[in-house]
Amino acid sequence: MAYKHILIAVDLSPESKVLVEKAVSMARPYNAKISLIHVDVNYSDLYTGLIDVNLGDMQKRISEETHHALTELSTKRWLPYH
Repeated sequence: MAYKHILIAVDLSPESKVLVEKAVSMARPYNAKISLIHVDVNYSDLYTGLIDVNLGDMQKRISEETHHALTELSTKRWLPYH
């Protein structure tokens, strides 16, 4: 079976790196495209108003950290990042 496009769902755990490396090794012989997907948590659903948390700042910081982690995960394996 010749792969054309491989989609990898990552949670940014250490195992994600292993998964990406495996997908890259599967894609290379077929010159297949690789896409990463990560679903972030909606943190506003986690807090009920019992504590004073600035969710906007927290969500922005987490989004930036996620963006950085995905960029690092993809560029270290020569994957284009979009």
